[in-house]
Amino acid sequence: QRDSAVGINLQDTNYITIGPNLSASYIDNYRPLRDLQNKDYTLSLWYKPFSVPKDEEPTELQHGLIVKPGFHIGLTYSSDKKFTMSHQWKNEADENKLAAVISKWSYSPNNWYHVVGTVNRKEGIVALYINGKEAGTATFDANAPPYEKFGLNSWYVGAGNPQGKYAWFCNGAIDEVRFYNKAMDLETVQKLYSFEQPDPYGDGLMVFMPFDGDLENAIKNIGYNGAEHTNQPAMTRDRFGNPNS
Repeated sequence: QRDSAVGINLQDTNYITIGPNLSASYIDNYRPLRDLQNKDYTLSLWYKPFSVPKDEEPTELQHGLIVKPGFHIGLTYSSDKKFTMSHQWKNEADENKLAAVISKWSYSPNNWYHVVGTVNRKEGIVALYINGKEAGTATFDANAPPYEKFGLNSWYVGAGNPQGKYAWFCNGAIDEVRFYNKAMDLETVQKLYSFEQPDPYGDGLMVFMPFDGDLENAIKNIGYNGAEHTNQPAMTRDRFGNPNS
């Protein structure tokens, strides 16, 4: 059971956009994520489908979990109750090709699943992991360039392309979304799966202050009207060397 999550319903106002707006500075800051598919990358989240996508219409065959439209890439959940990781690439003839791995097994609604998709360009492998186990792989030409016509397209969480024909709106709950600029291996995925399990020491916990750089909210969250606190401590590095803790 997850501690908290975002509910994503089948409607055109309920999804999360991760991408540029009209601000030039925002576009510059977004560039590393915009170009994520140009190198190795990993997409990860927890998903609990509330229903199975409809199979009557191609535009409703998938729940878009983490997707970048163009020719859609990323993680989806299908009308076959299977998860998919898709990557678009170009061959030597400059033709656009799809490398998609579909999970070996099906996954019923109303359960939480840890879903991770990776792309390793050096090895030409797309991999999919469900609940810390490899669920399948697909191959493409090693070091092949990605399909480049994504432009400034946003990444969407909970949809495929909200403004397009293949909207692929989710009907479920989403938690712990992660983007990485590297291709995780199985061992790392398993460690992440274990790390994101519910806190085994949460029972009976009254106060938890991680000092993760958000001092004001940490104090407010324990009910002491953070604006009134005295003897305000200074930020410093924590035991892992992280600043502002």
